[in-house]
Amino acid sequence: MPGHLSALLSTLTERLSRSGGELHLAVEEEAGTFPRERRRTAGTAPPPLTERRRSSSSPPDACALVVEDDPHLNEAICFLLKSDGFRPVGVFNGAEALEILHRKADPLPAVILADLAMPVMNGWEFRARLEAEGRLSRIPLLVLSTFVDNDVNTSGDRPELQLAKPFGAEMLLLCVNRLVGARSGSGRARLFENLACRLSADHANVSFLLDEEDKLPLFCLQASRFEARIVREISSGSVRASLGAPEAGGFRRLVLSRTWGGAQISSTLERVRVDGEA
Repeated sequence: MPGHLSALLSTLTERLSRSGGELHLAVEEEAGTFPRERRRTAGTAPPPLTERRRSSSSPPDACALVVEDDPHLNEAICFLLKSDGFRPVGVFNGAEALEILHRKADPLPAVILADLAMPVMNGWEFRARLEAEGRLSRIPLLVLSTFVDNDVNTSGDRPELQLAKPFGAEMLLLCVNRLVGARSGSGRARLFENLACRLSADHANVSFLLDEEDKLPLFCLQASRFEARIVREISSGSVRASLGAPEAGGFRRLVLSRTWGGAQISSTLERVRVDGEA
């Protein structure tokens, strides 16, 4: 199994197991994915967005277009997006994606997730085609590829994030929800564990990240909220954090520890809302 798929499935399986769910990659076709047993042959038209089943809790515009030529990864991403309240539609190259986007009767997706190295029409050409068409140029785009680093592309008008493969399920959902914004009917508030803590250069803010190399913090707090001794420990790079579920008033329990699983040094209630949570 490719490393990028293994990483995604391991975090997805863990997430589902916490809620008592099960992972079945052979998702029904009407759910917006294409199991490899029924993968479409070249020349077969992609299914219309309007024919996809809508979750009763999802708003009409919460459609996500997944452009990924690996059928296993395509299916896993669609399954994950569906579990978070989106209506995913999976295609296997840029040409198929454009065919869907050019259908006048179909609503535009709320977000596009696209690989770069694909047959027929690769992701670089697909992105250029999007930028050249006014109607499509502002659809938020999440680039998924081994050719990019985790970053924000600020070169154009369209919101664009870049996520390097391999990636985890929580990081993928975080990026998607950052691009789309808070949605009514979105997935339930998630718990976060083993977060990295980073003190800003001016010692004014503390960023909490899913990964040490992440350039997009999950949330930030003013350093003044913590005792001076804790700020010093955070600056050493040895502090890890966990963020609990929302409690009364929208507060969450933030626990800081010396290394993951180490001695607890702080436990406070903070009013934190993670991107994408309504």
